[in-house]
Amino acid sequence: MALSKLAIDYSDGVIQSVPDTNSEVLEYIRKTNKKFLPYKEDEDYADDYVRFYDSVS
Repeated sequence: MALSKLAIDYSDGVIQSVPDTNSEVLEYIRKTNKKFLPYKEDEDYADDYVRFYDSVS
């Protein structure tokens, strides 16, 4: 958990890459008000990733 928090603290945004992310990590992300892209199941996630990266740069 500590390593996840450290990574979040030094990130401009966070992408949830797996559906079963620790709920404490998700809550921590919410509290930081960092830009957040939740997990995407569809195969077209690449376009969402590009838009997300563009929004934080």
